[in-house]
Amino acid sequence: MKKLYLLPLCLIFFVPLIVCEKILILPDHLKNFWIAGVNFDYFSYYKSKVLLILVLFSLISLLYSLRKDEISIKSSKLYIPLFVYLFFIIMSTIFSKYKDISLWGFPDRYEGAMVLFSYIIIFFVFALVPKIKDTQIILNSFLISSFLIGVISMLQFFNLDFIKSYIVGKLHIFQLQYLGKVYIKFNPGPRYVYATLYNSNYVGSFMAISFIVTFILYVLNNEKKRIIYGILSVIMFFSLIACHSRAGILGVMVAVIFFAVYKYKEILKNFKFVAPILIIYLLVYVFINTLSSSYIGNKIESLFVDINKTITNSTNNNLRDVKIYNNAVCLNFDKATLNFVFDNEKIFATDENNKRVSFKFDSNKNEFLFENPTYSQLKYFINNYNNMPVLILNNGYDNLNLIKTKEGFKILSFSGKINNINPVDKIDVKGKEKLGSGRVYIWSRSIPLIKNTLFLGYGPDTYALYFPQYDYIGKFLFLGTPSILVDKPHNMYLQNAINIGVIGTLAFLIFILCYLIFSFKAINTLKDSSLSTISISIFFALIAYLVAGVFNDSVVYVAPLFWALGGLNFKILNN
Repeated sequence: MKKLYLLPLCLIFFVPLIVCEKILILPDHLKNFWIAGVNFDYFSYYKSKVLLILVLFSLISLLYSLRKDEISIKSSKLYIPLFVYLFFIIMSTIFSKYKDISLWGFPDRYEGAMVLFSYIIIFFVFALVPKIKDTQIILNSFLISSFLIGVISMLQFFNLDFIKSYIVGKLHIFQLQYLGKVYIKFNPGPRYVYATLYNSNYVGSFMAISFIVTFILYVLNNEKKRIIYGILSVIMFFSLIACHSRAGILGVMVAVIFFAVYKYKEILKNFKFVAPILIIYLLVYVFINTLSSSYIGNKIESLFVDINKTITNSTNNNLRDVKIYNNAVCLNFDKATLNFVFDNEKIFATDENNKRVSFKFDSNKNEFLFENPTYSQLKYFINNYNNMPVLILNNGYDNLNLIKTKEGFKILSFSGKINNINPVDKIDVKGKEKLGSGRVYIWSRSIPLIKNTLFLGYGPDTYALYFPQYDYIGKFLFLGTPSILVDKPHNMYLQNAINIGVIGTLAFLIFILCYLIFSFKAINTLKDSSLSTISISIFFALIAYLVAGVFNDSVVYVAPLFWALGGLNFKILNN
């Protein structure tokens, strides 16, 4: 009972394990984003609600400890940028057009102002409530949670996915009730690792933290627990590689390099322990890569290919743009152009020099067949909808339907809705939109939004409502489908700049920078070797998370770990 005050703190680490169905009837301003205006949430809603409850109890523990004079709050300049960040969270929420979303979060994410506020409370609670002797208890809670998520990830890689079975079963019951009216599927591919975190990218961020902590604890620990940390690090490494999140892998690579430079003497001193674990990591990688038919290896290799393409002007014959004119659709490839010209009831094709391009027409499929391999990236069909011609571009995954109306070309959605083709505010990235699995495309459409959020953002978690979802052509070209919902920028810092505002984001960055500088200086002053090892492991784990944040977002699945471990480390160093 004496340790009861630690219970809500320890349970925060288990929030990522929550998977539970929540069916939400969406308000009018969100209905267009989901089929039948209903959101089926399994990964986010209850995580956010349970987190808020646990943070409330943690706050009670903090207030109780203060009342009993068991702890004292020491002033720190580090708190100033954090409170500035909190101020802009509050102000962006108050002045948001969508206050309900800003307060509680966007469907499938639920990281509104209440959750962001809870992160800051988590930092303070972990920095104040635990006693130094409680550090290992809290760390063990984190390690147990990581172990469980690691095991679930491994099972999914071997196609033993009970999470999928649970969700598919729930969806099947719903679809039987609404037979013929709605069809929703949840079908992760074979060996797809998402654990209880919805997306493999978030497994990458989670494992970036967990692997670095366990790896460093293994390397620097001289106690009998080293073997336990070694086993845990292998599980974390397996999950990190199996989820094939390049953001998580890059975060780990950066953190490991920094750690190796910082502690190279200790690494060499303990090399008899380091060498075997590195060999095991290599064997795990080879094993996973072999079972995945080299998919993992190709995914990691593509990280360096993308880096090379970013700093060079190398191009392929990719389709870069689709331009619409009164009677023509112009497809601009890297090295060629193909125009479909509609002349009354006739259709002919021309190239970049306006010369006719010959083709065959398959009347059974209504398909244009071009002999020139330049145009083979797509398939081209013609159809009719309500007596209006529809040019169909197929990329092997989805269609872009361009319907010719009296007002000109428009987009025909899969549901039969006709949408206008509106201009999109974007920055020119010189044909590199597909880099980073389409992240560069998303950034090129997101960065222009910042000009309206220099002081206040649009509101926490409102990004999806301001991203140009009407950029059907851009989404088809660079994300594969015109109907995809872009609800996150795949960049934690850009996410803050748009939702909270640039000034609030700068405050967050100043807080992070000051925290890292303080931590780096303070670590060297720790006399307790056990605490020093824990502190070092957390410090580099946070670096891994922050690096991954350049390509991943802040989400309720992983962010609480970052703030909790950050607060715990501050407690250790500020004791």
